[in-house]
Amino acid sequence: MRVEVSWYDDEKTVILQQFPAEWTWDDYYDGVKRTVDLEKTVDHNVYVIGTQPPNGQTPKGNILTHYN
Repeated sequence: MRVEVSWYDDEKTVILQQFPAEWTWDDYYDGVKRTVDLEKTVDHNVYVIGTQPPNGQTPKGNILTHYN
């Protein structure tokens, strides 16, 4: 399922990534791309907050291999 990515505030200082209960690494990569695209629209520092429902699970595999 798609990771929802949007500005959290009107000042565009925080991006909110909302992960569904079930997601894949491809969903994650798509969410990261869309997050970077939003970041590029402003010229100041941006914070990113990621949320996932309490029943959510991370896909199988070593999570550290997916961070760049």
